[in-house]
Amino acid sequence: MRPSAPRLVRVLRRTQLQGTPAIRRLVPEPVHQNARPPVLIEVLRQRQVQAGANYPSNIRIEPIITKRTFRNVPAEARDQLRRLIKER
Repeated sequence: MRPSAPRLVRVLRRTQLQGTPAIRRLVPEPVHQNARPPVLIEVLRQRQVQAGANYPSNIRIEPIITKRTFRNVPAEARDQLRRLIKER
């Protein structure tokens, strides 16, 4: 007869075990990060609001441009508008 998994495994009740109980290892609870960390642009905007007029003028925060921004704009004008929005 060949050995098989059910043949090799034997389930015991806790009452059948004698001696000291097995040492339980303390397993740390999994860390769940439901809240995402703030993006750099968000941090810079918060600093800009807190500093007010004292915020350095050489740090520019450009708006986030996505495809949804230009979805109603004709294709010929999109490139020109993108160039106009970016600060140089």
